[in-house]
Amino acid sequence: MGAGAMTGETFWPEADLERVPACPVCGSQARTLLHDRLRDLAFGVAPGEWTLWSCGACRSAYLDPRPTEASIGRAYESYYTHAAPAAPEPGAQGGLRSFVRSLANGYRNARYRARSAPASALGALLGPVAPPFRGPIDAEFRFLGPMPTGKPPRVLDVGCGDGAWIARVRTLGWDAVGNDPDPKVVESAALRGLEVRAGGIGAWNDAAGTFDAVSMSHVIEHLHDPLDALARALALLRPGGFLYLETPNIDAFGAAEYGRAWRGLEPPRHLVLFNRASLSGAVRRAGFDDVRFYAKRSVHPHLRMASETLAARLRGEDPTSKPAPPRLRFRERLRARTTSDRTEFLTLTARKPGGKAGG
Repeated sequence: MGAGAMTGETFWPEADLERVPACPVCGSQARTLLHDRLRDLAFGVAPGEWTLWSCGACRSAYLDPRPTEASIGRAYESYYTHAAPAAPEPGAQGGLRSFVRSLANGYRNARYRARSAPASALGALLGPVAPPFRGPIDAEFRFLGPMPTGKPPRVLDVGCGDGAWIARVRTLGWDAVGNDPDPKVVESAALRGLEVRAGGIGAWNDAAGTFDAVSMSHVIEHLHDPLDALARALALLRPGGFLYLETPNIDAFGAAEYGRAWRGLEPPRHLVLFNRASLSGAVRRAGFDDVRFYAKRSVHPHLRMASETLAARLRGEDPTSKPAPPRLRFRERLRARTTSDRTEFLTLTARKPGGKAGG
């Protein structure tokens, strides 16, 4: 790319780029070109054009060259984490809604050590035998396993953004903390009474073995050294503690359908993109076991809409003037939800060996 990555007349300075001669996931130097001349279509704040490679061994995708750790911050100057957090939605009220809410709270309290009210003991019985009922609640708690008895569960949200999830689970009785490299986010979290440390997961190195769960929601794809982050997460967990991880899937149907306009690419913020096999392998090599994947609903339509917008921008069209894409056919929705290796997001939990999960 010559003297730096370029968009129009704007370059990412060569001195602020680093080369990536081997796959950050498996270390193989074998690779093929996946996309070149990628631009920041999603936010339009990062200068440059970028090259995405597909690893010849594990088929993960990665940028080479990429911004250095010292310079990557300029790609986040107008990022979504700078927006004010949304106000919480009011709880359901009256009649059948109140009854359903009490059932959901019963399951929350039994499964996740929450302290939600009102709560019905029937919910604890219904959840294990009714996947459609428990699914949204499990997603709310990021599919983490049963928490231990005794003191409130302690959980770390890595790359916590605006702290919305921390605030939510704190209201339910969890001892939730976080970290984020964005100083604006850290300052905002402090004003809201949340404990959020500045920096990456290493900001919590002094808390080894103290967490019941570590959450990494749409974080690992942003990291220069994802394997190191997984190793640090393992060290922070108590024996039997849980890891939650979600990240875009480079093998997704949308990635094949939209190509360089797929919303999951997001160069240059997304440095590494996994597939199911490579993510599972990385998590296991870090020392985790009991790796489980989950197919979340409504992901494919959301990514489809966003990718349609980016495709319009690539064509030089005004995406706001285009009609919304047609709803996915039943076959497409079923395919996106049931084909585990082609879902738009990879969502998994894993466990640190050496202890019993839950109580």
